[in-house]
Amino acid sequence: MERLCAFAFVSFASLVAGLGLVAPAQGVEGHSVPAVINGVPYPPLSGAAVALETDEGFFCSGSLWRSRIVATAAHCLEDADGNMITAAQIALWSPGAESTSAPTDVRVTDIIMDEGWFTYAEDDYEATARDLAFLILDKPLGTPVWSRMATQSEVAALTWNGAKVEFVGYGATTPSVDPNASLSVTPGGIDSRLTWGYDEGLGVFEVPGNEVSGTCGGDSGGPWMSRVGREILYIGPLSGGQGLPCDKPEPQGETYEYGPVASANSDLVNVALATAGEAETPVPRTCIKGDDIKRTCWDGRAWEYDFCWDARKAELWKWAGGRKWNRVDRFTGYKDVEACGKKTPYRIIFRGIETKKNTWYEVYLPPQGGSDDEGVDPFKVTVS
Repeated sequence: MERLCAFAFVSFASLVAGLGLVAPAQGVEGHSVPAVINGVPYPPLSGAAVALETDEGFFCSGSLWRSRIVATAAHCLEDADGNMITAAQIALWSPGAESTSAPTDVRVTDIIMDEGWFTYAEDDYEATARDLAFLILDKPLGTPVWSRMATQSEVAALTWNGAKVEFVGYGATTPSVDPNASLSVTPGGIDSRLTWGYDEGLGVFEVPGNEVSGTCGGDSGGPWMSRVGREILYIGPLSGGQGLPCDKPEPQGETYEYGPVASANSDLVNVALATAGEAETPVPRTCIKGDDIKRTCWDGRAWEYDFCWDARKAELWKWAGGRKWNRVDRFTGYKDVEACGKKTPYRIIFRGIETKKNTWYEVYLPPQGGSDDEGVDPFKVTVS
């Protein structure tokens, strides 16, 4: 059964005191701080994580989006009866702070989430896609670390290219079956790659686990992020996971983490911004155009090449300057006669993420069975 990496049913301070643990100050020489499960204590993006606790003793993680907006998982905000809690029941710590210290005096004034979330089945895809909430604060909590939310096309392109993603949270440091399990007193980090299938328009991302390091109870709501050039893009909060090292994988061998793509919940995003009196973050615009390609554009730094050819195998080459071209991808097209027709039945797809203003590519189709001619389709990608 899939777990929701959400709750530690006891306050963090009492749990640490009850176990007789003492939380030393950050950076004490020679001190080893457990983080996540076999994760990295104080990772480079540790300041992106926010510890939160409800007055019912539920402990979760979150992330600072704007100085007065925290993003987390919706299921972190339910009480023991499965109903949504009130804003007054939430305590927050400063981003990256040790959670053994006292929470801040910053108060939550509004909760922005899909109130129907609690009616979804736990294993329902829609529940994961909408497992997102924003907490509006009465004053600034700190300085955000991530730049903006990744657009849906960026998440699709990042997944396509197996981009590295980083997570930070305050969850359990040992498997869920450990009777002496404790939460991390500091933000702990792990990283993975977006190599699971994601189709633009869908609202759920997944990352594979390595069965050695991973998230567990208390990590829910923590941020998954990806670096693109000088930007740190927020993919979405951790909703849950399945498998080692937190729990036994069912079915055997399947270990992964998952969560909602934040930008896919544009209704919640817009309400949160309006409630906090914040403006939208400017997003780059990326376009492709070629000799036989009509100019097409997407929000963000992502682009997509999706055309029909008479041959199945294709390569993507990128101009590296001078006369040098580098092959960066390969694709075996699939037959889609309904969309492509009988003369060019094979659909060829490539996706990319750009950090430069202008980049040239070529889609090259070598001679192959069914087609004796080479095919070359050059196009230019521009980011503005």
